[in-house]
Amino acid sequence: MKKFIKIILGIFLVIVILFLIMWGFHGFPTKEMSDNSIYEPPQNSSSVIEINKDGKTTLKSIDNKTVLSQKNKPLLVDSEYIKYIDIASSDLPDEIKKELLEKSNNLRLHGSFSKGQITHEFKNTNYYKDRLDEIGGYESLEKKLNFEPTKIDEIFSDSKLIGGDYSGSYTEGKGYNSIFRAYESANSSIELNEIALSKSSNKVDFFKENINTYINNSPATIEKVDNGNIYNISWISGNRLFSMSTKNLSEASAIQKAQHIDVSVQNK
Repeated sequence: MKKFIKIILGIFLVIVILFLIMWGFHGFPTKEMSDNSIYEPPQNSSSVIEINKDGKTTLKSIDNKTVLSQKNKPLLVDSEYIKYIDIASSDLPDEIKKELLEKSNNLRLHGSFSKGQITHEFKNTNYYKDRLDEIGGYESLEKKLNFEPTKIDEIFSDSKLIGGDYSGSYTEGKGYNSIFRAYESANSSIELNEIALSKSSNKVDFFKENINTYINNSPATIEKVDNGNIYNISWISGNRLFSMSTKNLSEASAIQKAQHIDVSVQNK
């Protein structure tokens, strides 16, 4: 009997060890995984923030040895607009947590939440073209908002604004807190959504598991979709939440666009 019990215990121990091994590779993403997901800019595309004498920030090129690393990456510091949390620590229902964890695991293993598949990117271009015309052009679009959108004309000087819309929460007598803008050039396309965050509303939860790059000093998420034809970048600059999709731009060029947008916000 004792020998039989030992055999059963031995089998149980082996099963537990195998389970832990599988869980480590395919289970919940851990803080260590996100901490190691640091983006190192491709060759000849590195840049940092520099403060000028007049107090304004600009991007300055640096050599490829000076990149974000485990030692010099910015700390995750909550602000009045954002809270960095683990998915498991959120107040979301367990079913939603499970779905978010699966998508986060896709990001870590496949480079995007959708495993590289196009979901929404550039599928509604014609709608946004018609919508901007329906609103009455960009000036009329701005009047629908309760905030001043970030100036990006110089950043997207090689592209033309072709579509737009407003959305988000509405403040009586002031307007909406989100703007969508679509740009197009001869060779590339960009979709940019900007949301103005408010101190009076709940903080935005940014999941630590999904941080795999930085836009200057801002933690961010970058996705590679459609074999690299599309890049999605999400980040927060000050009190603005940005989501940008680029088509037919390199990863370095997409990140550089986001960096310049971040600088524009910081200089307000």
